[in-house]
Amino acid sequence: MDELGPGVHHVTYRGVPIKLLVVDYKGHGRRYFFSTDTSTSEEEILVTWENRWDVEVIIREMKQLGLEEGSHRSLTRTLGFIKLVALTLIALLLVRYSLKLSLGVKEISTVLKRVYLGLTRRRKV
Repeated sequence: MDELGPGVHHVTYRGVPIKLLVVDYKGHGRRYFFSTDTSTSEEEILVTWENRWDVEVIIREMKQLGLEEGSHRSLTRTLGFIKLVALTLIALLLVRYSLKLSLGVKEISTVLKRVYLGLTRRRKV
């Protein structure tokens, strides 16, 4: 297959129509973004990807803090943990977007780390 050049391409993969966006993404080189909803605008495709990526990075940071490890021996505790993580992510994203803050994922994860470390230090005393 020939390499696709920058721009919007309409392709089919396994019988599914796809809108493929090929861009030089913020100086990181050529990147490929797609949507199976071919009516989605190019901007919507990028914004959706950026929002998803923010959530993925926050989850990775939380795992690095060890927040996914704990006593999850019961369904109730596991569901409680999942709800806590989901509510935290939603709250952070709502604050970020509603106040139009320029906080990046690194700044948000730094705040989470400080809060977590502050709480764990207090528990040990």
